[in-house]
Amino acid sequence: MPVGQKNHSLDLAVATEQDIEILKSIAAKAFSYSCFRPPWYQLTDNARFYSVWLEKAVKGTFDDLCLLVNDKQGNIQGFVTIRKLPTEKRRVLVY
Repeated sequence: MPVGQKNHSLDLAVATEQDIEILKSIAAKAFSYSCFRPPWYQLTDNARFYSVWLEKAVKGTFDDLCLLVNDKQGNIQGFVTIRKLPTEKRRVLVY
């Protein structure tokens, strides 16, 4: 294995509607230091914003896809949302 490369033993999976509640719970806490934070936004608004965004990503109604990064036991370690943009570009948000 090359120097600096790690073997994390992680799996990728496409999120499904069964994953929405746990993802909403993760998203509600994960982005408390984003640009949608106090004093400009209440933490409850921040949590709601990211929960709705993640649900829409899973359902494909805003972003087109949500990929889960799972450990070997199936526990979510992170996620990636992908949105196809015009002109063959993609926007990716990683947690």
